[in-house]
Amino acid sequence: MVQKRDYPRTYRQQMLDTDLVSYGIVQGESDLFIKTSRPLVSKAYHLLTSYRRDIEAYGAAHPLFLKTHRPYADEGDLPDIVAAMIQASQLAHVGPMASVAGALAEFVGRGLAIHSEDVIIENGGDDFIASKKPRIVGTFSGTSTFSQNVFISVPPVRSLGICTSSGNIGHSFSYGRADAATVIAPSATLADAAATAVCNAVRTKDDIERGLAVARSIPGLTAAIVIAEDDMGIWGSLKVGTSEQDNALVFSLKI
Repeated sequence: MVQKRDYPRTYRQQMLDTDLVSYGIVQGESDLFIKTSRPLVSKAYHLLTSYRRDIEAYGAAHPLFLKTHRPYADEGDLPDIVAAMIQASQLAHVGPMASVAGALAEFVGRGLAIHSEDVIIENGGDDFIASKKPRIVGTFSGTSTFSQNVFISVPPVRSLGICTSSGNIGHSFSYGRADAATVIAPSATLADAAATAVCNAVRTKDDIERGLAVARSIPGLTAAIVIAEDDMGIWGSLKVGTSEQDNALVFSLKI
């Protein structure tokens, strides 16, 4: 397996939603960057602690849940976040832990949305968005030509996941080599699992259409962007927009 590269999260400094308060919380492997209308640090930390505890306790009792790269099934009395991860696993045909970052962003975000109309959470390239106004989300694809030049214009939404998997960046396991496979769905849990599945299908830029075909096959997705080397493909409810920045591509999301 090719060694993946980690990059410092300097992109967080470019998230310029000046109407919101920014802060971060870290617990174990989870490193959440959060934007809300007012500081909710203690609530966010409590939510993250609770949901991580649910996952860890279930995983301790069911070790296969933490290890398998295949769809996982359990119809017992499950914690909500575990049930969502299992459902995403079955829809995207990947292991349940493929969705853990998106699931934590989504479930913490839902909890904060009770106290703030606007919530944006980024967790290692996986985003949960609830916003009463339009937002711009950028993508990062390492050394690709398109890195930090592709943006998604998001309309007001109550719940949206924009999640990216890469075969070349970060510590998460991947069978693929896409520079970035970005998936958009109402659920960040599903978007994260699906991004893993799409990335797994892309070994070279010749596999971009194969990756998009995987996205089309997964129920519940809104759109996908696949970047490999100097090529890019898109599928779903995205239209090319305009940008004042040279070389920037802005896709408008239609929901």
